[in-house]
Amino acid sequence: MLLALRRRLQLSGLIIALYFASILIISIYPDASLLKFVFGLFIASVGSILAFLLLRQWEKSKLAEQLPLPSSPEPMQNAPSFSSPENIGELEQALKDAQSKNHDLIQKQNQLEETLHKHEQEKAQFELKLQDIQHQIEAQSLEADEEIRRKTTLLSEYQETINQQREVIKKKQEQISELESKVRDLNYEVKTLLQLAEIGNSKKESAYSEEKENEQPSSSYVYGGSMVRSPEEASVLLGRCINIAQKITTSNRFNSNSRFHHMPLDSSALDFRRLYDSLRSETSSGIIVYSLKENRLIFANDQIEMIMGWNSETFTRNFSEIIREGYEEWNAALGQLSPHTESKARMLFKTKNGQNILINCHLKIIPTGIFRHYVIGTLYPA
Repeated sequence: MLLALRRRLQLSGLIIALYFASILIISIYPDASLLKFVFGLFIASVGSILAFLLLRQWEKSKLAEQLPLPSSPEPMQNAPSFSSPENIGELEQALKDAQSKNHDLIQKQNQLEETLHKHEQEKAQFELKLQDIQHQIEAQSLEADEEIRRKTTLLSEYQETINQQREVIKKKQEQISELESKVRDLNYEVKTLLQLAEIGNSKKESAYSEEKENEQPSSSYVYGGSMVRSPEEASVLLGRCINIAQKITTSNRFNSNSRFHHMPLDSSALDFRRLYDSLRSETSSGIIVYSLKENRLIFANDQIEMIMGWNSETFTRNFSEIIREGYEEWNAALGQLSPHTESKARMLFKTKNGQNILINCHLKIIPTGIFRHYVIGTLYPA
C-alpha cells in the first residue's frame, strides 16, 4: 500500500515538472522558431495524459479500499482423522460398496438402454406399419369415393330412366283408359241403337195394325199394363224414379263388382244413358228429365208417344211449342222445387193429330249424386 502511494507521488511530481517545463521553455524563448513551440506543446500534452491516468488509478485504489475483504475460513474443528487403520478399512469397505452399487447402476443403465433401443426399434416398426396402413386406408378411401361417385351417377341415370318410363307408362295407361272408355261407349251405343231399332220396328208394326183397324182420337190411346190414374200413384212413381237416379249415382257406379267401375269420372254421357235406359223401362206413365242449368227438357220416355203421339225426340226438342196452355204454371212449379218437396202443374198439350189433351205433371228435384239439381217429372192424362 505504501509502495503504491510512493509511486503515485513520484509520478505526480514528474507530471507537474513536465507541464511547467513546457511553459518555462515557451516563456524563455518567446522568439524561438515554430519547432520549439510545437515541442513545448507536445510535452504539455504528454503531461496532461499522465495526469489523467494518475487520477484514474487513484480512483480505483479508493474504491478497492472501500470494499469489504472476505473473512478467512475457520479451521475444521471436527475433521476426521485418517491416520488410524480402522478408519482406512471402513473407507475401503465404503469404497467397495460404492463401486458395487455403481456397477449395478451401470448394468441397470445398460439394460434400460437396451430396452429403450428395443422400444425405439419397435416404435420405428410400428410407425412403418402405421404409415403402410394409412396409405392403404387412403387408397381404399379414394377407391370407395370413386365407386360411390360412379354408383351415384348410375343411380341418377337409372332414376331418370325410371321416371321417363313411368311417364311413358302413365301416358300409355291414359291412352288405354281412353280407348277402353271409347270401346265401352261404342259398345253401349251399339247395344242402345239395336234396342231402339227393335223397339221402333215393333212400334211401327203395332201402329200399322192399329191404323188399319180404325183411327182413334189422341185422347183415347190404349195403354198397356197398369197406368197411373191418380196423384198418389204419380207421386209413388216419381219417388221410385228419384231412387233409381240416386242408386246409379251412389251404388252402381262405384261398386267394385260393377262393369263401370274403371270408367273415367268425366264420362257423364254414359251415366245419362244408363239413367235414360232405367227410366225408359217405366211404362205406367210418361217420364221426363229437365235440366235447370240448361233450362230445357233433355229426356222423355217412350210412353209419351203412347199418350200424345209424339216420339220422345220430337217431344223433347219442341216441348215449349207443344204446350198450348199452362206454360206459366210449368215455370211456377219449377220455381217451387226443393230437395224434399215436389210440385205439381196442369198443362194443355197438343197431340200429334192436332187435338188437345190435359196432362197432370208431378215434378221433383234429385237431391244428391251426379244427377243432383236435375228434375224428374211424371206425366199422366187428367
